[in-house]
Amino acid sequence: MSFFISALVLMLLALLFVFLGVGLAIILAVILVIAAVFAAISFIFGGGGLTGKEVPQKFNECLLEEQPEECLQDWTTWDQDKLDMIRILADRVRNDLGTRGTSRSQEYISETRNGQQTIRMELVTDYEKKKDVQEHYLLIREDGDLRIAELKWDYQ
Repeated sequence: MSFFISALVLMLLALLFVFLGVGLAIILAVILVIAAVFAAISFIFGGGGLTGKEVPQKFNECLLEEQPEECLQDWTTWDQDKLDMIRILADRVRNDLGTRGTSRSQEYISETRNGQQTIRMELVTDYEKKKDVQEHYLLIREDGDLRIAELKWDYQ
């Protein structure tokens, strides 16, 4: 009879260890998911340097105050072949848009593709001279700083 009791106790111990192992795995998975969410939030909204929300504002200020060459170098991933496009953007900001105001509608999507972290932002922003400007930005982290890889403004 003691053999059966010993076997039963050993089986209950094994079952207890299985439940503890599964519980520990679940707890670790929850911690991993929470850490991933905080990492994504940190990447988008903070975590050293400029945040994704600040890049469009700082880029607008650069286009209004600095030479296009500096804006190309400081805020984009584009090469010198796109300098004419930056000049056109600077003219549009000075003549059509003005100072950037607040964004009412925002969508931020943080992704990692091939090890490259990106932020896609879709915004509706009021500028000094135009309201309801549809903005699209694709930001990537390059040399520790967020840079504009894609940019599109729709306004009338």
